Amino acid sequence: MNFRMPSQTARRIAWLGCFILVFVSAFFLSGTRHPPMELDPSWNAALEYATAHHRQFGTQIIFTFGPLGFLAARTSLGHLLGARIAFAFFWGALVALTATTLAKRLPGWVRYAFLAWLVVFTLSEGLDQTAFWILASGALLLLTDNPRQRWQAPVYVFAFVILALIKASFFTAAFASLVLVFVCWVRRRKFKSAVILALAAPAGFIGCWMVCGQSISHLVPWIQHGLELESGYSGAMNLVPKTSVLCAALAGLAVFAGALIAMMARVQSDFTNWAVIVTLAQYGFLAWKEGFTRSGDWHAFVFLWFLPLGIAFFLLKDLPGAPISSRRWILQFAFAASMVLALVGAHFQIPGFAWKQVTAWPRWFARNTQAIVATLSGYSDALYADCRDPKNLHMLVLDHAQDVIGNESVDVMNYLQLAAVINNMNYQPRPVFQGFVAYSPALQRLNEEYFQSGRRPHFVILCQQATDGRFPALEDSAALNYVLNNYVPVARDGRFLILRQQTAEDAELHLVHEQTLQLGEKLDLRPWVSGPLFMSVEIHPSLLGRAVTILYQQHPLYMRVSRNQQEEQYRVVLSMATRPFLVSPLLNTNFDVMNLYTSQPGKELESVTFERPAHASFEFRDLVHVRLYAAPSFPHAAKAIPVSRILADVQGRVFWPLPNSVESTAPARVTIFHGTAALMVRAPSKIVVDIPQNASSFSGYFGVPEEAYHGDARTPGVAISIVVQDRSGQ
Repeated sequence: MNFRMPSQTARRIAWLGCFILVFVSAFFLSGTRHPPMELDPSWNAALEYATAHHRQFGTQIIFTFGPLGFLAARTSLGHLLGARIAFAFFWGALVALTATTLAKRLPGWVRYAFLAWLVVFTLSEGLDQTAFWILASGALLLLTDNPRQRWQAPVYVFAFVILALIKASFFTAAFASLVLVFVCWVRRRKFKSAVILALAAPAGFIGCWMVCGQSISHLVPWIQHGLELESGYSGAMNLVPKTSVLCAALAGLAVFAGALIAMMARVQSDFTNWAVIVTLAQYGFLAWKEGFTRSGDWHAFVFLWFLPLGIAFFLLKDLPGAPISSRRWILQFAFAASMVLALVGAHFQIPGFAWKQVTAWPRWFARNTQAIVATLSGYSDALYADCRDPKNLHMLVLDHAQDVIGNESVDVMNYLQLAAVINNMNYQPRPVFQGFVAYSPALQRLNEEYFQSGRRPHFVILCQQATDGRFPALEDSAALNYVLNNYVPVARDGRFLILRQQTAEDAELHLVHEQTLQLGEKLDLRPWVSGPLFMSVEIHPSLLGRAVTILYQQHPLYMRVSRNQQEEQYRVVLSMATRPFLVSPLLNTNFDVMNLYTSQPGKELESVTFERPAHASFEFRDLVHVRLYAAPSFPHAAKAIPVSRILADVQGRVFWPLPNSVESTAPARVTIFHGTAALMVRAPSKIVVDIPQNASSFSGYFGVPEEAYHGDARTPGVAISIVVQDRSGQ
């Protein structure tokens, strides 16, 4: 007897299988990886800390993410597990619902290619690629208002609320989409639905905001500062894309634009139809901007993996402007072309990466299955064992810093906030806690005002370095100027200097020179580099340059500096450079900072040149307005402390108490030698020190400074002898 399953039942089982496949692939349990001491894990940990301790976003914490931003992070210290697990199941179900709903509306082979692309590529690359696709799908569902899908509307509105609390760019995208839906419903005289949406979405957002421990009074500042961060992103956080990747992406964008234009030509003159077109254009543009405003590896894939999914929207059978069956092959060809172009771009970005994603998907699927089973079985803690492993945590412990700081308040400069969080310090960060995103004067002013107020921390952990090859003292310059002026080094631990507040004085900057240069013209700094020298720069983009910034990214500008007849090149961010920053001496590392504090000869600059861009010079006006400021009393607090004491505290005491006498053919001086404090003398010389009572050993290091070497890397012979005498002189 032959048994044939009814076709409708078979289809239901097949679609249920697709739902489960996508759900498992989309299951994203955030924060399961152990955080190393790097940039991204540091802000991951800081966001987790801020939410767990109910720090107020918008005033106390200002970043490109919101109070649920930790849900997008891959690394953590294993906190907030309930929220992470709930979001993982909700997100997996929402992605699976969206994927199966859309796939049913796609023709023929496109639906299977669409599902395969989504599962293998898009879902394995984090939240951003999928988030824009979900936002676009939800907006289209609300606009078209299919009676069979109305039950999904509250689900997508809730998803919009959650995504808006994760990242500022998601907030602006969701807000724009919901406003468009509201206007569309009003024009269609669906007043009841429009009123419900206008009340429910803000109420849901405010309710979730408060559930996250946030006060309503901080909501407006969070939105304002989020817009400020977004406005400065394209000018400050760009990396020039590879030409081959850009060409492939532009070709894909042209395919997307062609499909959009074809839809515009087919649709009737109806507001809903044009709202659909605007929505598709909006999310295609956002994916492009996310991918190529900062064209690092991960960012480029935001657009590349989104591209075929975006073009698939044009193939939906019931979407306004859908082509007739006889012409659908053109869009199918465009869909296939978009996949090819995305794979080509991916290969140019990272050779073999796409194939690696294909071969790694089974392991990704199996790992997600195990995570789901472990979570449902009540063993979710085991998934975070690596984050809480004492062996991993011990590698990041700063014992000496903990002893010095104790329970006093502390901030971290520049971007390794993980140091304070993982060592359970009393972390009280400045508002824009990642200095490299203090893009504008307004954001820099917030950090400066924090340090000027009574809320400033007693200690600062400093690791002096910059991101993306920027000029070292340019990032968060207002706060850095205040810290260097009023905090003094009291210890060193690993890669960090421990600074303690001594005074509360603003740096006194005196204008010593003002000049308007042309791009490429050299400015001689030698008349003013006998002491700390500050600089502010104004370079204005052209009208065409502003337009380019909206559509793509601002071309990076560089400043070339010279010292000791050698030249170095650094990026300069125009919005950051308008406020005075320390230009000389050059502070590349903590050792340079120590030279500044101890008034030792450091990396004084001879000249600076703002280079004319080899390409895209039309983006900027040719004039550069430069102001130079002297600060004779900078750094203020360190001037009142003996150099020997600063070095003794920080570097491990050279001689403490100081030697009884020092005889040298050249004046002896305390300096930093290979990163350690040292007493510099010239042979023949004699140093007399007291050996503490009951001492069992006496140790020291001797070395030859680099400048003593000759061309053949040999130095004159130096004999060293140690004589130990008792009180009687024996």
